[in-house]
Formats: sequence, structure tokens, C-alpha cells
Amino acid sequence: PILVKIPRLVYHGFTAVGGEMAMIVNFPTALYNYEKPDEYRAPYDDPAIPYRWEVKMG
Repeated sequence: PILVKIPRLVYHGFTAVGGEMAMIVNFPTALYNYEKPDEYRAPYDDPAIPYRWEVKMG
């Protein structure tokens, strides 16, 4: 197991590598507010983010 703390306002994502099952556990500091979400999303292929996801569509 490993703990990764992601700072506020940092775009992040994850992908499993290898042949073993991966489990992601999220510990938010506050409950999610569906009426006023405090999240910002970007497309996986946003040119402003210098990372290329190996996405398989379909």
C-alpha cells in the first residue's frame, strides 16, 4: 500500500499498470455537494496538461 496526498487545485488522474488488481480509496475532507460541486475537470487530452494517457476508446 502507498498513500498519495494531492494538493488542492492540482489536476490528477490514475491508471492501473501491470496485471494485478488496483484499488483506489478516496478520503475527502468534506461531503460532496451535488448542488455546488467544488471540482474542476479537464479533458484527458487537454494540451495544457503535459501528460498523454493511453486511452482505448470503445
